[in-house]
Amino acid sequence: NYFIKLIKWQGKKLLAFKITGPSRISFLQQIFPDARFVYLKRKPVPIISSFYKVKFWETRGKNKLHWLGAYTDGEISEIENVKKNSIYMTTIQIKKLIDMHQYEVGNCKPNIIEVSYEDFVKNPEKSIHTILDFANLKKDSELCFKYLNTLKIYNCNKKDEEYFTEQ
Repeated sequence: NYFIKLIKWQGKKLLAFKITGPSRISFLQQIFPDARFVYLKRKPVPIISSFYKVKFWETRGKNKLHWLGAYTDGEISEIENVKKNSIYMTTIQIKKLIDMHQYEVGNCKPNIIEVSYEDFVKNPEKSIHTILDFANLKKDSELCFKYLNTLKIYNCNKKDEEYFTEQ
């Protein structure tokens, strides 16, 4: 009901939103059986670095589990032993997000397309065309590409070794 009201209020026909964190494919498919998922895939080390730098992660995940429910008892006991290593804590959580996403894709068989971050930054227009085609949306949307042209898109990735010290 909330999403129906939101779509009507916005004068839209379709609902789109971004999720950072657990993909929740199983849950979303139950609500939206016709859902199409776009997975923007990025290499793990830049994701870990990105989480590690954002302010909210300081209190939410650097030294404790931010997302609960997906860990085995063995993983939780291992995590208890390394809570003081914030990079390791972040890494464990990002790995779990990726593993759970892969599990849900394999188990739920969603209508999904994977777009790599690296491909997107190399050719954003081509990636947007691919996504629009997959979603059965108009590829001639002037507003979409006009907005895209106002953005400065660049590859934030570095070599993995440049993100953290060797230690």
